[in-house]
Order: sequence, then C-alpha cells, then structure tokens
Amino acid sequence: MTFLHDDPFQESKINSFKDIQTIDLRSDIDADKLIDTITFISEKVSPKNSEWTITMQLYELEAHIEKIIKKIIDIMVSQNNLQPLQREIFFCLKELAINASKANYKRIFEKYFTPQLGVSPNENYNKFLDLFKEEIEKSGNKLFFKLAKLDDQFYTITFQSTVDSIKIWVTNTKGITPLEKERILRKISPESFKDDLANDDTNAEGAGFGLDLIMNILKEYTKDPNPLKCVFYDDFIKMGFEFKHSEIKSRT
Repeated sequence: MTFLHDDPFQESKINSFKDIQTIDLRSDIDADKLIDTITFISEKVSPKNSEWTITMQLYELEAHIEKIIKKIIDIMVSQNNLQPLQREIFFCLKELAINASKANYKRIFEKYFTPQLGVSPNENYNKFLDLFKEEIEKSGNKLFFKLAKLDDQFYTITFQSTVDSIKIWVTNTKGITPLEKERILRKISPESFKDDLANDDTNAEGAGFGLDLIMNILKEYTKDPNPLKCVFYDDFIKMGFEFKHSEIKSRT
C-alpha cells in the first residue's frame, strides 16, 4: 500500500441510514422512488443521531444519478447547517466523479483499443491520451459506457456525515499508473516536489482535469492547505474532501 496521507476516508460504524447504506446504481433504477425512500428515512432520523454513511456504485454520472446525489447532499448540508456549501460540494464531487469515469474508460481503451493502435500508456502516455481523447471526440462515451458494464468497471461515491464533519470521497476500484499518480500528487500537493518538470499541462487530462478548481473552492471554506486528499492503494485509489465543522470559515 502506498499513500500520500494516512487514509482519512474510513466509514463510520454508526449508521442511521443502514437500510440504504449501499446503493447499487449499476443497473436500471427508479430514481424518483429511491429519492422518496432516502427522504423518508432521513425524516425519521433525529438530528442528534444523524451520523450516517451512504455508498453508491456506478459506472457514470448519468442525469438520474445526479438527482439522487443532489438529494443526498441536500440532506447532508441541511442536517449540518451547511446549506451555503451545497452548490460547491456538488461541483467538487461531480468533477471527481467525472475523473473517475474517465480513468475507468482509459483502462477500457487500453484493453480494447490500444492493441490495434500499437500504443501503450506505460511507453508513451501522452500519445495514449491523445488517441483516447480522439476516440471520445469521435464517438462519445456510449461505447465506453457499454464496455464498462460488460467488464463491471465501476467506481463508488461515499457520503459520510458525523457530529464533527462531513466527508465525500470517490473510490476507483482499479489502480493507476505511476505517471498518473505523480501527476495527481503534483496537482494536489505541489510542495512535496522540488522541481517543476511535470507541472506543464500540455495534457491536463492525465492529471485529472478540474483538480485545481476543486482545490480553489475547498480552500475558501477550510484552513487545510491541502484540502483535496488522495490515498493510493495497490489496486484502488480514493480521492475526496472533508469539511470539519470547527474549521469552516465565517464565509458560510
């Protein structure tokens, strides 16, 4: 196991939402019915006992899934009196979710496309990314989405609310290349590097497009100089953020 920080993304053992602790969105689901269920359960939970964790499994951030996520965030911020953060939380999470989908699609591209194209991400990562983006621009996500279902190449989003903080993180169920890891680290923790050799963004896709925006938003509401956390394991990666009630700035 390798990591930038000790893993800050540990699920709470207390769960007021135990009946919907895991939501599987890998198959068709009635989003409105699920939202009604989530709302009903949340209304039955006392504010004094509102510690909970919800994890959802998905392939891509489809429109009906966004509705579900917005409802969960609405409950989270309402229970913690953090309503002014609602839009920012959704934006940051959406960027992380999009990056997770793209990371999985790149693995699919490597498996199904690159053998015929004669390119490897380990040998020529920038060329690999160029070809991947060309395929996305030409055909969109439909084929990648279909292949993700075929290979069950999903990721998870976890929401956790406690008396001290709220946390949201995205877990990719596969590992990443050393180059991708370095580019992410240079984005979220540049002070850890003494040189600027990998700081050019000629191919920002590989570093996780939008990470700078996420960090700028998070820094408005927390004292943590590195508010976007990333934990690397051998076979999966977690990225997410936390708002501690005691550290949220007066702007809220």
